[in-house]
Amino acid sequence: NAQPNKRTNIWYFSDSIGLDFNSGVPVEINSCPIRGLGWGSTATICDTNGNLLFFSDGDSIWNRNNITMANGNGGDDFEQGSQSVICLPKPGSDSLFYIFTARWYEVFNPMFYTTINMNGNNGLGEVSGRDTLDAGWDASDQLTAVYHKNKEDYWVLTRKYHEHQYAAFLVTSQGVNKDPVLSPAPNKDNMGDNKFGHMKVSYDKKYLVTDWSGTGSSSTGVELCKFNAETGEVHYLSFFRLRDIIPNNPYYMTYNFDFSPCSKYMYLSGHLHSDSSCHVYQFDMQHIEDSVLFEQSAVKIGEGQGRNIQLAPDGKIYLFYRSQVLPKIPNRYVGVIHHPEKYGLDCNYQPNAFQFNHGNVALPFVNFATDFLFRFDFDGICESDTFTFDPWFFPEPTYIEWNFGDPLSGANNTSTIPHATHSFSDGGIYEVSVHVEYPGGRIEETSRKVEVEY
Repeated sequence: NAQPNKRTNIWYFSDSIGLDFNSGVPVEINSCPIRGLGWGSTATICDTNGNLLFFSDGDSIWNRNNITMANGNGGDDFEQGSQSVICLPKPGSDSLFYIFTARWYEVFNPMFYTTINMNGNNGLGEVSGRDTLDAGWDASDQLTAVYHKNKEDYWVLTRKYHEHQYAAFLVTSQGVNKDPVLSPAPNKDNMGDNKFGHMKVSYDKKYLVTDWSGTGSSSTGVELCKFNAETGEVHYLSFFRLRDIIPNNPYYMTYNFDFSPCSKYMYLSGHLHSDSSCHVYQFDMQHIEDSVLFEQSAVKIGEGQGRNIQLAPDGKIYLFYRSQVLPKIPNRYVGVIHHPEKYGLDCNYQPNAFQFNHGNVALPFVNFATDFLFRFDFDGICESDTFTFDPWFFPEPTYIEWNFGDPLSGANNTSTIPHATHSFSDGGIYEVSVHVEYPGGRIEETSRKVEVEY
């Protein structure tokens, strides 16, 4: 069945590593043509049935047959960063896609976006245009995307380091608005040229988090912000370093992070210089607007892989490591957080869960739009609406049970219909949860908060 989250079913990253999630579990792909990037993320995109369309490292673009597209480069003197490319469909089109790039920290080099027409080259896709986003002249490689509140348009987000601003470019069926929504951002000049790391929006689309992975004590840490998916505005909340919240203040490098699908927890990894592995922590997102409580909520869930952390279309979080930094870490092993919705050690972080048979893990971060990793979605706005719920679970569950968090609705508060509907008893915010059972016995439990307008 077609599902938007199947756009994330194929992962390709450096060096020669691939994963296919179409069966519901990750299966290794041996044909990835991406070779050793010193620093650099990748981006892939599939159709809504999980069939690969194309992928890019920001510098080159490959079609589904692993052949590079003509004119598919990232611009003059492009240099990949740790999150420098993302692929997105053009709103309202079945055949047009965009690839956005933000280079490694450079001065006076604009951002680029490339248009891909999937009707070209006999359905393999071709580059049909490339343009600049001059307003992103001082953007470093932290680049992410999230759909607008209207669920049709989307925001492409990055950070402007010389003008100390967040930039949110609106993309609609009319194209890319080159004049971004700008929000003040703290000055990071003290980081020098170490302005690399990752930026992600929580899956409830309320918060924007950025991390830095520099090697100096002043160039590593995490910044927390509020985000408005309707206006594109970003509001700074606080900044912290792992070393500041760990007893005895050891020197930690921050690596990467992601959120549980329900956005209740954030998972953050760091490397202790006196050790040979990543330490992975869970933070309670209910406290994110109180810096003291948020930092105090940190729970160490384990050690092992963690150089890059990514939620997958099976609802689990996968963790990788970069062998070039610490050769003691098995460079082909993958860690897994099996139940990211659960608190503390119950999230079941398993290091060395499986290993690749081919390739060499270099910088295995695959960049996706936030919304493509939802576990389910819904349509409805007001209390007078009948809300419809669209499950994004695969393979097809053997059993599913919804709980709409609306006890005043009586017997209608639960449903075992996969594509369920519900009329909420009043306006407000409801936590809609779902219990899913898969063939083979795997159980998944997840939730989302649903705002019902009065």
